Amino acid sequence: MTMMLVGLFFAMAVFLVGQFSVDAFCFENALETDNLLIVQLTNAGSGFVSFRQRLRPGQKECCNYQNLDCNQSNGGNNVMTTFQRSVFEPQWDSTVKTSVAEIDVPSGGFCRHSGDPADPTVEVYNAYGQQIEAVVRRIPQP
Repeated sequence: MTMMLVGLFFAMAVFLVGQFSVDAFCFENALETDNLLIVQLTNAGSGFVSFRQRLRPGQKECCNYQNLDCNQSNGGNNVMTTFQRSVFEPQWDSTVKTSVAEIDVPSGGFCRHSGDPADPTVEVYNAYGQQIEAVVRRIPQP
């Protein structure tokens, strides 16, 4: 009986953790033809950050809130993380020069890119699903 209770408790704990796990941030590529390269630059920590994803059209990638590589401060939803975004033409694997920018996304937040690959529309949402002003700093390319 005790083993059955321990097993039931463990199964319930695993279920609850899965239900309440939160992503530190997510990115979606809603561009029709071009790829996105998203590279994490900061996260209120002092170490190497490892979120680096190449997203094909229609693809979405997230980093779990408990992954300290993505969420070094292990802080709440008010932590802003900076990412560098580049758009790539898949046929030539070359960067759309006007597309390189830095974008801030809050922990638990979501960032969606759509529209014109040369000047993508950026939507940023907080952890509560509310759209917030997108902070996009363009990086001039030679």
